[in-house]
Amino acid sequence: MYNILLALDNSDYSKQVINLGIEVAKNIDAKLNLLFVVENKIIYHPFVPMVFNPVMDGFDFGDAYSGFYDKAKDKIKVYGKEILKKAGDDCKKNNIESVCFIREGILAEEIIDLSSENDLIIMGRYGVGVEHSNYLLGSAVEEVARMANKPLIISSEQINGIENIALAFDNSEFANKTLRLAFWMKKVWKKELKFEIFSVVDNVDEADKMEEIIKGLISEHEDFSAKVLLSDSTEEMILSYIKENPIDLLMMGAYGHSRIRELILGSTTSSVIRKIGIPVLLNR
Repeated sequence: MYNILLALDNSDYSKQVINLGIEVAKNIDAKLNLLFVVENKIIYHPFVPMVFNPVMDGFDFGDAYSGFYDKAKDKIKVYGKEILKKAGDDCKKNNIESVCFIREGILAEEIIDLSSENDLIIMGRYGVGVEHSNYLLGSAVEEVARMANKPLIISSEQINGIENIALAFDNSEFANKTLRLAFWMKKVWKKELKFEIFSVVDNVDEADKMEEIIKGLISEHEDFSAKVLLSDSTEEMILSYIKENPIDLLMMGAYGHSRIRELILGSTTSSVIRKIGIPVLLNR
């Protein structure tokens, strides 16, 4: 049985994480490991006793600071248990096995620590307090994408069922690894999946070469098609392509050619994730 790790809070993005997790688990016969992290960096921030804590939306800790941090931690744990119970109930309704984890620490570090025991990670693009994020990619998501050696699905605020999948391909190591993952998905997925492997290049000669490469790679695989798009802006073309086509999931390598792997997430990848309206699967 496969294992999928879901990172949960009470954000709109996180609410879709459980729905996406159930969709994937149904189709590959997986168990869902539900994780809620009590984040130390929030609880022990020096201004926490004086300002609104976005993780505890609606909770009032009172005015007394005596024992504040222990009380805050206990209340967040209760809050986390409520979130996990609801998610667990959703799993049960869908006949999906699930296990709940409450851990204390730093969200990204806890996810990375548990990643070795899981085959896939799913988390929301942003957490609670997204209105304060200026719509930048969440730091936890970036760190997990950089450091976890497992595929990561970043959920959007709204999701549909997964049927039509697009894979952005640049013939890099990570793109080829992601293509092999797509072949595996097609093999094990219970429902019918259709894949379009597309590439963005800036000249006709390169387009002909890339089309030949992609067609060679998918020649023995049904329900895989190839398309090469001409554009000077990879990011804009990917976003336009996804917007204009009925795509439910975008698959990408976490890095393309010439990326500094452990320092920054690939610039095109990061920009697309911030702006796209569907879930994105990153592979590294």
